[in-house]
This record gives sequence, C-alpha cells and structure tokens, in this order.
Amino acid sequence: MTGPVEIPLSFEPPVDSDEAEYLIYEDVDGGKHISWPTIRERLFAPDYNYWPDVKQIEASNGERFKTYGTSGFSLGRYHEFIINPGRETLYGWEPALFRVQLGSSVEASFGYATPLMAFLFESAREKHSGPWSELPTVRIIGPTQSGVEAALISAFRAHFQHAGTWPRPAELQSWWEEEEELVEPSEAAPPHLLSADLEPLRFLNSAMVQRDSTAACVYLYRIIEYYAFFANAGQMSTLRHDKSVSDTEFSRKMLDMVFKDERAPIYRLVNTLADRPLLDRGVTLRVIAAPTASSLGEAIYSFRNAIVHGKYGSGFAMHSDPVLEPNELSLRWRPVLLELANRAIDHFGTRS
Repeated sequence: MTGPVEIPLSFEPPVDSDEAEYLIYEDVDGGKHISWPTIRERLFAPDYNYWPDVKQIEASNGERFKTYGTSGFSLGRYHEFIINPGRETLYGWEPALFRVQLGSSVEASFGYATPLMAFLFESAREKHSGPWSELPTVRIIGPTQSGVEAALISAFRAHFQHAGTWPRPAELQSWWEEEEELVEPSEAAPPHLLSADLEPLRFLNSAMVQRDSTAACVYLYRIIEYYAFFANAGQMSTLRHDKSVSDTEFSRKMLDMVFKDERAPIYRLVNTLADRPLLDRGVTLRVIAAPTASSLGEAIYSFRNAIVHGKYGSGFAMHSDPVLEPNELSLRWRPVLLELANRAIDHFGTRS
C-alpha cells in the first residue's frame, strides 16, 4: 500500500442509504469480487441473496480475511472495529472524530462505520437497530493481522491523550440492546453474615466495580491470600505449645511456615472451602481439568503468578488477556475466585 489513505470520518450519503455507491461489485464465478478503492483492498463473497454470510467470506478468502466475533474484521492490511469510545469526552455526548499517525507505517482514524463494515455485518444486525451512520469505529491501515492488536492499543492510547477516554472494542448488538428487565425484589432479604474484617471487604468492593476481569481477579486473590493465613493457625498453635521445640527451632519453623512455601496455605484454604458444585463449575469454565480441590488450588496459584508477575519465570508463564479475542481466561476465572472469596469472608471473617 503506497501513499496516504484518507478514509472519511463520516459518510454522506450514509453508507446504508440507497444512494451510497462506495463499493464496487464485480460478478465472477460463484459470487462477487467486492472492492473498496479507498483502501485498495478486495475480497471474494460467495453467492448470496440479500446480504453475504461473513463466515462463508472468511472461509473463501483464506488468511487475508478474518473476523473478530461481530466487533470487527481484518482484510489484508486494513482493519476496522466497532468501539465504545466512552460517554463523556471533550466532544460532549458525541464520539471524538480524528485521524492519527502511528509510527511511520500505520494510520488510524476514529469515525463512523464504513461501507465495508456495513456490507459485511448487515446480516448480523437486528432490524430494530440504529443506523450504521451512528456506529463508532476505529479504522487501522498498515499492519498485518499479527500486528493489529498492538496497533489497536496504540490507537487507544492516542484517543486517551486526544479525547480523554480509553475506548473498548464492542460487539455489534451490544450497542442497541435494550436494558434487561430487572426482577422486583421482595421487601425482606434473608439474613446475611456480617464480616468484621475491613480490608477483605474493601478488596471485594474494588473487585466488584472493576470492568477489567484481570484487575478484578487480582483483588479477589488478595482476599483468598488474606484468609489463607488462618489455614496455618492450627499448625502455629501446635508449634507454639510444643515444649520439645527450642526457641531457635521454633523461630526457624515459623519463618518456614510463613515465608518458604506460600502455596501451602492457599491449597489448605481451597481444600477447606471448595465443594463439589464449585469444583464442577471450575471444570465447566475450563479453569481446571479435574474436579478436585488440589487441582483448583494449584491452578489458582499458577494463575495468580501469571497475572501478578510482569516477567517470565520458572513454573509459570506470564498472562495478558487479548483485546480482540473472546473467552478470555480472566473472564472465566472471575466467577470462581469470587465464589471462593465470598466463602472465605463468610468462613473466617464473620462475627455474630
């Protein structure tokens, strides 16, 4: 791709109007070649009636074309994603519309859905949904598929510096879904346990308000770690009252118990609190392979190392959730850690 490519930030006429003529359609055997001269890219669409099947397009174009759920697509070196740009910006209630150069070879723009986006995903759009001309997207030109995630996050950094908000990729239907109807609660709730430990409650509150699942998991693990100390209480009491242990030996064993093996208290806490329904849920969510407390304890500790340590180390691999792929690991861990954290608060932290 040579020379600058300037994609309109918005389109007039709108991309979904009868007057829109942005794409070029060429009949070929078995379908059509669809090209958009602005970005100098072309794809093959198998025969269709009204709107194409994007999965058939993906299968027919090989590695040049890829979709990311209904949030966006890559075609050659062009990529476009539906975004939630943040409600409060320097532009009031409207998304910020601008272009930005990223390095020497990547261009990004924040605008509204392009003709190609509308063509590809019209079949997935509900008929009661709003028009494409109101759907914010980020468009990226230059990187290959392997480099698009880094380019996308760099574009988000530019958006934050320019408009004051950090965008998020969004699925197509999430923009126009109606609010869920809430069930009217009864006037009396069942009795609830009261915790006397303030720090774990603060951790829990921080976890519940996090939009990022990895950050929430860190807070939930801090609750588990906080109460894991109590799993050592019995051993400490026995050691304290053992008359045969010298002062020097007592000090050494206490230090070993507290600092040498930080995994053991976690394992003991999980063994105390994890029942079969929780273990089965862990298997269903694919965070453990077998419904055993030992599997869950080991998996929790490994996951903690993967998200807390900012380096690779022996025994664990650093983990970061991808921006563009669904079913992120932290999202699957979050309900398991939340249930375990709540059980730890109820078991160790409640007072009558």
